[in-house]
Amino acid sequence: GLLQTIAHNFVTERCSGEQIAVGINACRAICVRVPSTLVKEDSNTLNDGETGGGTSSVHVDVEAFARDLAGYAKHRDRSVAVAGRGWTNFVREVHPSLLQGKDRGLKGSALHRAGEKPMRYGETRAADGVAGADLLLEYEAKKEAHMRKKAEKRARG
Repeated sequence: GLLQTIAHNFVTERCSGEQIAVGINACRAICVRVPSTLVKEDSNTLNDGETGGGTSSVHVDVEAFARDLAGYAKHRDRSVAVAGRGWTNFVREVHPSLLQGKDRGLKGSALHRAGEKPMRYGETRAADGVAGADLLLEYEAKKEAHMRKKAEKRARG
């Protein structure tokens, strides 16, 4: 696909540092807009009942692709290293299981253990409630108990 073409033409050792950085940043920009490009699809779901024909037989190993681009974070050229770190940080947030354990970071490892995957195109996650609402209820209960104790002390003496 498009990512593989960009990687083959711009992200190679025969290219200059600026070209490699542009290629990595372009791949990151595409994946930011369409995170589903990082999801591995089964061949059965891709070709439902099709027999050969006009479909492309190019298969991209998404894990190897993500790890290769993350490896540029330690490149000798500064602009390439910055682009590689940007790619690594992006993948760490969106789909950390594509990275090696050392590149996932603390939050990425937790997401990996939880089995977090990027959302599909058009998918949304609705909130179940308001974060911290239980803390407000706890505060209100403590405040009410404090006010009762205060009223009891006034009634006694």
